[in-house]
Formats: sequence, structure tokens, C-alpha cells
Amino acid sequence: MNEAQENLSVESFLILLALVFFTAVFAKRIGYYSYPEKSVRSTPFVSVFQFLIAFILFFSVTLAASLSGGAIIQKTAHLLHIPLDGYAIRLLNGLLMVYGVTLALFLFARRNLFPKQSFFSPAVMVKGALSWFIAYPQMLLITIGLNYLLMELFHLEPEEQTSVLELKGAKSHPPLFFLMMFTITLIVPVCEEILFRGYLQNFLRRFLPRFPAIAITSLVFALFHFSGSQSAGNFVILPSLFFFSLYLGFVYEKWGSLSASYGLHAFFNGVSSLMIGSST
Repeated sequence: MNEAQENLSVESFLILLALVFFTAVFAKRIGYYSYPEKSVRSTPFVSVFQFLIAFILFFSVTLAASLSGGAIIQKTAHLLHIPLDGYAIRLLNGLLMVYGVTLALFLFARRNLFPKQSFFSPAVMVKGALSWFIAYPQMLLITIGLNYLLMELFHLEPEEQTSVLELKGAKSHPPLFFLMMFTITLIVPVCEEILFRGYLQNFLRRFLPRFPAIAITSLVFALFHFSGSQSAGNFVILPSLFFFSLYLGFVYEKWGSLSASYGLHAFFNGVSSLMIGSST
């Protein structure tokens, strides 16, 4: 790395640091970090049974798709005379898994979670999405700092997140690439917000104050994104996702609706997908 590149790197870091500082100060001044004096919601009662069923649905549908999804896709493609290579079948199997889990959780939540609070509230979604401008610079700073520590102190090259690598790999299959972008942006957040904020965080709120419930939920959320293929990258990816999940839990509690955490989650995934799509 030459001196100009080093200077550019330092300048970029200082700009990011200033951005984090000013957005955090602005957020504090407008009262963003405070909860309403009067709660905007009553915590939905999530029973032990409902909590367990939600996670059983997640794991059972995931297992079923992983065991039989590939064969179903291959046979369907053969019947429709659609040529698919092994990579495309693997991607489609992953998408089938996501849609299956999301549908199962959504139908289950309609019976016991959504009657107590709405999932789709456009105004609240916008509030959640705007939180990205506060949360993302902070998350980016953490990611850069952890990357630096990993490379400079431990001389390890962090791997990218599995979903990022899959999205990049899908560029050679344009229809699949756009389907993956759509799924990552709009569908995955539905599944994860119902499971983690809707069931896990609300279940924990029966026994714990806000922050411990948010923190434990965020820890579980981060661990769910662990992958052996990410190797040393887990030391960057998991803490960054833990921090991001703290914001997801916070906006859910602040505005009392899954629409808020969904809005932030979908906006984050959408921007990230566009960045990956535009990269060479």
C-alpha cells in the first residue's frame, strides 16, 4: 500500500468517525434514544408453547428443505425442461427453504401474534428504515475496527458472510440474482423479525427488562448466522450482527411494532444487496 492509499484510508476513517459522532449527537438531541413516557404497546404474551413451536417450525422446515428440496427442484426443472446446473439448484433450494420457513412462521403468527399488533404499518416501517442512517455508520465503524484487529494483530484474513458470497456468485445467473436480492431484502426480514423479535424477545420480556431481553435476543440472532465456512470472518460478522440486532430490538420496543424492526432490517438488507450488486 502506497502513501496516497494510506492517507486516503486514514481520511476515510476520520470521515466515518465524524459521521458516527454527528449522527449519534443528532439522534440524542431529537430524543431518538429515549422510549416514550407512555408505552406505545403492551408486550404480546408469548407462552412457552408458542415460543417452542415457532423455533420447532423454523428448524423442521429448514431440515425438510435441506433433505428433499434439491430433489424436488431438480424433478420440477426436468418436467418443465428448464436446464439447471448444480449451483443454481443449490441456490433455489436455499430460496425454497427461506420461503417455506417464512410462510410457516407467518401463518403461525397470524393466529397468536398479529392479532395483538400489526406487522405491516407503512408509517412505522419508514421510521424504522430511517434508523439505518444512525445505526449503519456505527456498525460500519465496528466492522472496520474488528477487521483491522483480525488482520493486524492475528494476521488472519476474514472471510465474507456466506449469504454475501452466495449473492455474488448468483451474478452469473441474472434471474436468480434478482430473485435473491428480492428475497434477502423483503422476505428474509419477515422470517427473522417474527422469530427473533416477535417470539424470542417478547418471550424474554415476560421475565426481563428491555435491555437484557434485547441483548439476549441479539446474541441468539448473531449465533444463528454462524457458519464454519466463514472461518475467522465469524469474529467480525457475529459482533457486527449482534450490534445491528441491538438496534432492531430497540426500534421494536420504541415504536411497539414489528413494522419498525422490519423496516430497518429490510432497508439494511436492501442497501447491502445493492452495494453487492453494483460491485465488480
